[in-house]
Amino acid sequence: MASSVPIRESRVSVRVPAADVPIMAVASILLVYLAVVPVGTMLYASFQSGFLGTSAHWS
Repeated sequence: MASSVPIRESRVSVRVPAADVPIMAVASILLVYLAVVPVGTMLYASFQSGFLGTSAHWS
């Protein structure tokens, strides 16, 4: 006895991601880069100058 589902409908089609998915991925990576790099640079420079080191004098 044959199946009632046509062959064309029973095939699993490969779903291609929408065009906005790669754009959102690139935008997310760019946003993280723009948020992390300035903070990392500021902290690195502060530790190099001794501003946030253990010998810092605040007064």
